[in-house]
Amino acid sequence: MAIKHLPPDWVDPISKTQRKLSIPDLAPYGLPRPEHGIRTAFLATGVTPILDVGIVGAVRRGLVEIVAAVAGFDGAEVLLADGSRVDPDVVIAATGFRPGLDGLVGHLGALGPRGLPTHTDGEPALPGLWFVGFVPTLGGQLREGSIAAAKVAAAVTASLRAAV
Repeated sequence: MAIKHLPPDWVDPISKTQRKLSIPDLAPYGLPRPEHGIRTAFLATGVTPILDVGIVGAVRRGLVEIVAAVAGFDGAEVLLADGSRVDPDVVIAATGFRPGLDGLVGHLGALGPRGLPTHTDGEPALPGLWFVGFVPTLGGQLREGSIAAAKVAAAVTASLRAAV
């Protein structure tokens, strides 16, 4: 949340230093450090970076093996993008963060090119259609979502009162 209040040019250098101090180098296990800081990555992808620190210990203890991207399945074997095959105990599909609204409301014209609502967090996208939590932020996604939810609740309450 503190990142939100930093000068933009400070965010990448501070985040890269913080990452080096708090997360051990996992490159020997197949997870190299990201080349860019979190601000640059956020601006390029619109995705808030998240790291479950429990995975760091699991990787270092050999409980989790990092492999190439999954290309497909052949029976119990997993086909990897590098041409190799593995027979894992478990496959965890980390698909990333996508809004997934296209099938639900895409036909209404309420979504922009990235599949995110055109209006959100206090402003209706369409009459009676409100979205909360779809504004990517480096300032604490859950915190910002709860602030936005309160704005929407107030706006809906005001709208209902005006209709009576």
